[in-house]
Amino acid sequence: MARTEGAARATPLQGDAEADVVVIGGGFAGVSAARELDRSGVSVILLEARDRLGGRTLNADIGGGVVGSLGAQAASSHHSHMLELAREVGAETFPLPYKGKGVYVQDDQRMEVDIPDPSRPQPPWEQLFATLRQWDKMAQEIDPDRPWEAPHAWEWDAQTAITWIAGNIKDPFTQAALAGMVRAANAPPQKTSLLSMLYYGRANEVGWAADHTFLRGWQRCSQGWQTVAERVGDRLGRGRKVYTSSRVREVRQDETGVTVRGDGFRVSAKRAIVAMPPHLMGRLDYDPPLPAARQALSQRVPLEGGYQALAVYNEPFWFKDGLTGHTVSPTLPIPGTLDDSPKDHSCGILLCLTNQLDDERLRTATPEESRELHLLSLEKYFGPKARKPEAFYFKDWDTDPFSGGCIPHFTTGALTSCGMTLRQPHGRVHFSSTEQSSRYWVHMNGAVHSGKETAKHVLDRL
Repeated sequence: MARTEGAARATPLQGDAEADVVVIGGGFAGVSAARELDRSGVSVILLEARDRLGGRTLNADIGGGVVGSLGAQAASSHHSHMLELAREVGAETFPLPYKGKGVYVQDDQRMEVDIPDPSRPQPPWEQLFATLRQWDKMAQEIDPDRPWEAPHAWEWDAQTAITWIAGNIKDPFTQAALAGMVRAANAPPQKTSLLSMLYYGRANEVGWAADHTFLRGWQRCSQGWQTVAERVGDRLGRGRKVYTSSRVREVRQDETGVTVRGDGFRVSAKRAIVAMPPHLMGRLDYDPPLPAARQALSQRVPLEGGYQALAVYNEPFWFKDGLTGHTVSPTLPIPGTLDDSPKDHSCGILLCLTNQLDDERLRTATPEESRELHLLSLEKYFGPKARKPEAFYFKDWDTDPFSGGCIPHFTTGALTSCGMTLRQPHGRVHFSSTEQSSRYWVHMNGAVHSGKETAKHVLDRL
């Protein structure tokens, strides 16, 4: 495992503290909420259980000033909240490579394909883009603020995405490609509801059939996205307003305020923001207890896609071979890769995206066997050179106690039965995360948007 930023600067809270607002969670929702409150002149304390900030972003120190991504990797050019935050703290962004071909592998068949142009799809992409346009048309009836009120919400929420794909698409290539897209963006298609999948496209505003779906205009961060969160924490003030290694266990409230308790500390505030994924929010001890619908929500928005790995090479040799580094496979243990090389190409890095819970081969593999499966998949995509990286890093998000996975999705029935509680406060306790954002949910941009919006709601009530 690579050394990560922030751990050496852990600043736990000890004893009693007081503020207007206490923010629980130091991912992008939490640091964005704290930043907005601080800018408005409100006293704020942010508490993060990890020894670092950044949530589901994670820098890997490769050496020589090179930073790899073991968490969220890129932000679309449409993600203005995230890109503005990066610029504000002096972080450099640069585009993902787009010149060259992608690689598609199905069983023993390997194809080098041009990255499809949504405006001029060529074989074998025509039906794929026709279906994506159909999804976007269906999603037009969804209000991102209230997706559960869509005219077909109950019908769509009762079936999984893969059920719809299997029942409406006959071409095997298009079936596999659609399932792969849903898996990459919105978790396993056999688990996420059709409404959740359509809501994803609608909430991201540009839809499924847009250029950004195939990574046109997506931006990487030279310093790593985790650095953006760490710099926001630095500006707020570590040891004064921002505390890491400070795990909250209890949230108590009455008519006068909120009291938050953890191991060796207590914070009193007028209001609290719990900036955590829904499935983790339910692990805190609340008094009074959370409403039944909110408790149910915490069980029905799981995180998937919990394993990321980086293979590091002396150079990005795939560029010389006319490839972008972007790959997809519905049959390999590693269903896709992205180029994660530094801007100057001083070394080559391939980011492997997978979900060991979604693949029997990985689910039962030892760490050594898992590494071998990664390398075998890379060899299938890129040839024998990919078989021998100089270094190999990994992060298992599923076993991270403060994440429990990476990519969220709503299971069947979740949005229509308890989605209305997503952004509802519980008395003086408010909730924020990318899962609870009405725009750009799943992405870092959704977390920043959620944090800013939640801060505004809190300010209106102070």
